[in-house]
Amino acid sequence: MANKIQIKRSNTNGNVPTLAYGELGVNVNTDTQPKFYYGNASGNATDIMEVISKATSSVLGKASFASADFAVSSGAVTIKASGVSNAQLAGSIADSKLNQITTAGKVALSSIEIDGATDIGAGLASGDLFIVDDGAGGTNRKSTIDRLATLFAGNGLSASNAVLSVGVDDSTIEINSDALRVKADGIGSGQIADDAITNDHIAADAVQAAQIADNAVTTARVLNNAITADKLKQTDGGEAVTTATIRAGAVTTTELGADAVTSAKIGDDQITNDHIAPNAVETAMIANNAVTGDKLADSITIAQDLTISGNLVVAGDSTTLSVSTLEVEDTFIELNKGIEAGGTEDTIDVGIYTAYDATSGGTDLWHYTGLGRDANEGKWVLFQGLDTEPSATPGAVSMGGNTARTAKLQANLEGLSNFTNTIVNYTIDCGTF
Repeated sequence: MANKIQIKRSNTNGNVPTLAYGELGVNVNTDTQPKFYYGNASGNATDIMEVISKATSSVLGKASFASADFAVSSGAVTIKASGVSNAQLAGSIADSKLNQITTAGKVALSSIEIDGATDIGAGLASGDLFIVDDGAGGTNRKSTIDRLATLFAGNGLSASNAVLSVGVDDSTIEINSDALRVKADGIGSGQIADDAITNDHIAADAVQAAQIADNAVTTARVLNNAITADKLKQTDGGEAVTTATIRAGAVTTTELGADAVTSAKIGDDQITNDHIAPNAVETAMIANNAVTGDKLADSITIAQDLTISGNLVVAGDSTTLSVSTLEVEDTFIELNKGIEAGGTEDTIDVGIYTAYDATSGGTDLWHYTGLGRDANEGKWVLFQGLDTEPSATPGAVSMGGNTARTAKLQANLEGLSNFTNTIVNYTIDCGTF
């Protein structure tokens, strides 16, 4: 019995195993149908099939079969002969399941539906068949569609192979490519009633000079604005409109074509300021070097970019640049230009500087700081705290002689003294430890 689990069992006919609560048992008596049992709370053996509920559409359980519809044999369920009634049929029945209906009246006319049938996919043709109730007496017969054309053919019509043909006299009316039309020259004056032709019946450009009698068209016959330019003679030198027939003031700018007025039609000195629209003169209309200095205002404001290809010479007392970025291509900026030509001795201070507020709030106190060469000292000085704006006067600001005004410089310094690679006059304070 190793590796096996067994439950209580009995093969005695009619003997049910004695089971405790929760135990399982089986009766395998070969003379009866085997049954499976469990011990209920009272310790009685209960057939498990007795506690299985009946099956529903939503609950699994025991199911039974209607004996009128199904047959069960050796565990196999089959549909009984004639077990399917009319009430149980739904959906369509395949043609192979149907016998031919030979009894009259079994198919009502209202049950025939042709909407879902496959379209013929072509026009009706001679020889096509349809069903007809012969004499409306209930006798159905077949007929070709050709008989319909014969039925409908009346006076002036004939039928052949299901096609109706129209008889024409071929003098005023003809048939061309299956179209019935009036024959060319088929309508003569005899077919036109008196006063039947009105303006609506005359095609555009149908009336030419040969159809108009001399002096037949008078001014009373011409509508206002009816004669346009394309109706006037223009080709053989016999112009219909001359200057004598144009009313003074009748030709306005509306009557002039685009580019119709050329320079040859404009008299000398006829175009004045009054005839030139604002912004009408563009740079393309101005000759090279045509605008000279005496044509420009004394003060000129240029709202857009200005590019000067040549040199810019400013002969004034001051040049002011109000820009956010200043870019200079030259690698050196020259100060005090022209000193060599003037022969001035080395007595002029030069440099660059800026103003700054020496206070942190309240009343402004403006001082000056910068880099300059002090002519008296003969050295370049990084200065600060000047209360007087630097100028060319030597010693005016005492840049080199006042150590209190010497600005601080933060840098990595290298220096040579007498070519000994020694930095002189320099104190290094390493702080207190």
